[in-house]
Amino acid sequence: MRARRRRRRRTTSPPTRRPSLKAIFLDQLYGYQEAWFAALTFRTRMILKSRQIGATYYFAFEALIDAIETGRNQIFLSASKAQAHQFRSYIVSFAKLVGVSLAGDPMNITSDLRPAEEAAAEMHFLGTNFRTAQGRHGNFYFDEFFWVHSFEELNKVASGMATHRKWRKTYFSTPSTIAHPAYPYWTGERRNKRRRKENRVEIDVSHAALKDGAQGPDRVWRHIVNIRDAEEAGCDLFDIDELEDEYAPDEFANLFLCDFVDDSLSAFRFNDLVKCGVDTVEDWTDYNPDAERPFGNGIVWASYDPQNSVDGDNAALVIAAPPAEQGAPFRLLEKHQLRGLDFEEQATFIKGVLSRYNCTFLAIDATGVGAGVYQPARQTRGRPARRHQGRIFARGEGADDHEGAARHRARPHVVRCRLARRRVVLRLDQEDADHLGPQRHLQGRTRR
Repeated sequence: MRARRRRRRRTTSPPTRRPSLKAIFLDQLYGYQEAWFAALTFRTRMILKSRQIGATYYFAFEALIDAIETGRNQIFLSASKAQAHQFRSYIVSFAKLVGVSLAGDPMNITSDLRPAEEAAAEMHFLGTNFRTAQGRHGNFYFDEFFWVHSFEELNKVASGMATHRKWRKTYFSTPSTIAHPAYPYWTGERRNKRRRKENRVEIDVSHAALKDGAQGPDRVWRHIVNIRDAEEAGCDLFDIDELEDEYAPDEFANLFLCDFVDDSLSAFRFNDLVKCGVDTVEDWTDYNPDAERPFGNGIVWASYDPQNSVDGDNAALVIAAPPAEQGAPFRLLEKHQLRGLDFEEQATFIKGVLSRYNCTFLAIDATGVGAGVYQPARQTRGRPARRHQGRIFARGEGADDHEGAARHRARPHVVRCRLARRRVVLRLDQEDADHLGPQRHLQGRTRR
C-alpha cells in the first residue's frame, strides 16, 4: 500500500500485506465471529450480544480488511466519542501486526490492490452527535445502539450514509430495555408501522430462532449471541460460574444472556435517564477520567449505598460535581458497584476513590450493614458525622463555607427533584439544616 497525504490530515496507509493481515484476522475468529463474516453478503446485519465477547474488536478488523480490499469508506458510530475511538485503537493495533503505523482522524487508507487514481478509503470515528455525522457515506457500524439517546433521529442520519446498495449497515449491541426506541427495529414492529395489515410481517426474535443467525422477511439478518453461545463457539475467556456468583440473576440475564429489561414500573425509566447523559469527551473540558486528579481541585460530593444482603442490590458509590450556580445540573463523574466485599474492603475502596478528588461531602446509608462501613470510612475526611433518620452524613472541609449561610439557615431546607413525572421531596429539619450548611445548589428544580 502507499502513503497518501491530504491537506490538514495526517494519513498513513498499510503496504501490500493484505493477505498476511487477513490471514491473521481469519485465523483468530471464534465460531460466532465466523458467522458474522459469512453474513457479509447481507446488506443489513443486526446483532444482539453478550458483553465482552469481542464484537468491537471483530468489526474494527473486518472494516479495515474491507477498506484495504475494496477502497470503501468505513464509519463508526458509538454511544460516545471515547467509545468510537476504541475502534480506532484496535485498527492501529491491527496495522502494527504487519509493521505499519496508522494515524489520523479520519484515517485515509490506500492500497496497491486499488487503482492508483482512486481516492483513499476514509475511516470516520463518531459519537452520537448526529450533526457531526451528516454528509458522510460508506459502510457504517453502529455500536451499542440500544443505549444511545435520540436513536430515531440518529438512525435517520446513519442509515442515510448507506443509502447506496454498495454500502452495508451493521448494528450490534447489548440489550437495554424494551422501551428503548431501537427495540421496535429489532422486533420488526417499526417496519409494520403504518402498513396495511396484509403487508405486515411477523419476525421471530427468540433465542432459539436466532442463535445461528437468520434473515427475516424485512431483509435484516439477525443474530443472538449470549455468553453460553460464545462458550460453545470456542470462546474460553469467561468463568461463567464465577460471573453468576458476582451478579444478581436479573443483572446476569441482562448483561450476558441478552435479556431485555422491562422498566415500565421503575421509579426512574431508562429513556428518561439516558436523556441526562452527555459525551464527556466532547462536553466536559474540565474532567479527564484518566488523569491522576480527574476533576482537578474541583469540589465533588460522594454518596455510598451499601449492600444489605447477599441477594440484594449491589453496593454503589457515586461521585458527583455539584452545580456552580443555582439551577445548573449536577454532574455524575463516577459510579461503582461492589459486591461480596466485607466492611473494611468497602471502606478501603471508598477511600481509594475519594483520594483522587477534592471531596467535601460524603453520605453513607447507615441503615443495617451500612453502619459497619461508616466506622472505618468516616476517617476519610476527619470531620464529625451526624445521623439523620437512620442515615449518616460525613462532612469534609468546605461543606459549610458557602456564601449566604446565615440566610439559608433561617429556614428548613427542601430538596426537590423532578424526573419521569414523579416528584420526590426531602425535608430537613432546622437541626439538620444547621449541620449540612446551606444547600443552595439543591433548591432549584430539575425540569424535563
